[in-house]
Amino acid sequence: GLLLSDGKVISADYVICACDTDYTYRELLDKKHMPKSLRKLYNARKLYPVTSGFQMAFAIDGNFEELKGTHIFPCEELSIAHSKIYRMSTNYFDYEEQFAPKGKTVLQSNFIQTELDFIYWTELYKNKDDYHKKKQELSIEVMKRLLMQYPFLEGKVHVIDTWTPVTYYHYCNSFCGSYMSFIVTKNAKSVIVPGKVKGIDNLFLASQWQMGPGGLPTAAAMGKFAAYRIKKYEKIK
Repeated sequence: GLLLSDGKVISADYVICACDTDYTYRELLDKKHMPKSLRKLYNARKLYPVTSGFQMAFAIDGNFEELKGTHIFPCEELSIAHSKIYRMSTNYFDYEEQFAPKGKTVLQSNFIQTELDFIYWTELYKNKDDYHKKKQELSIEVMKRLLMQYPFLEGKVHVIDTWTPVTYYHYCNSFCGSYMSFIVTKNAKSVIVPGKVKGIDNLFLASQWQMGPGGLPTAAAMGKFAAYRIKKYEKIK
């Protein structure tokens, strides 16, 4: 079962750890239970790096054919943490009515951030005023570049929110603030992490970090596999 921070114990026949595996083996379990395959991924930072993003969401007044889909275009140089940015992208979320009120649409931009950038944002986050000031400064710069590419949006685009790798770490306990799994570089081999925790009979994993490229589809599949394993233990066909 589970031992909560207030001392309460919740018993269970089976436990599925669906959180970030770094958090699982750093806070919930002894690291001795971490499988060798997963330990290899965490230890080989150059072979299996992770990425995150500095992201912005915009509210758009109206609906524009020119924005539909995903677009990548060159832009004036922009420094975000330790990364130099020369191109930016936009994703247009107009394919579900529930994404925005009637007459409005949502546009999102994502600027890739590295593990080194995560360290930058983590240090900056120690002073919340500096952190939010930097996000505000970058939002102004990104907006300038957006309007240079789409001048017809002048007066029709508004910043909804900005978020950083620290946001993912804060809300999801994600390793280095990544929203995907490990990247397999050309000199590395793909690794699949077992969903069964060795040495503990009734403990399973259901995490995006078990298989590349990670993300929600992988997490959903790992959850399905965990359910299958429990059915096998219970001898349910």
